Amino acid sequence: MTAEPAKVFEDRRCPGDWRVEWVDDDGGVEVAIFSGPNAREWALRYAERQYPDFEVTSPGSVSLTPRPASAWRSPLANVLKGGGEKYGGREIRSMA
Repeated sequence: MTAEPAKVFEDRRCPGDWRVEWVDDDGGVEVAIFSGPNAREWALRYAERQYPDFEVTSPGSVSLTPRPASAWRSPLANVLKGGGEKYGGREIRSMA
């Protein structure tokens, strides 16, 4: 499986913010958000430095499919699977 190009686009919820999103070969997602008067320029520079291939798209054309909870590699996944446990002083309930 080959990773798709990173996507650079203006955030649909916060106009003026720019996002860089990339999905790796295992389905993991990387997201970087840039704000401020030069947000677009910063996002483009970041994408150019970070990824060999990227494209500027419109927000509606980006559809990232999150990995199922069973594929998570984070310690938080164990908390979410157990449900009702404390994490950072807050109660976390299972979403599955």
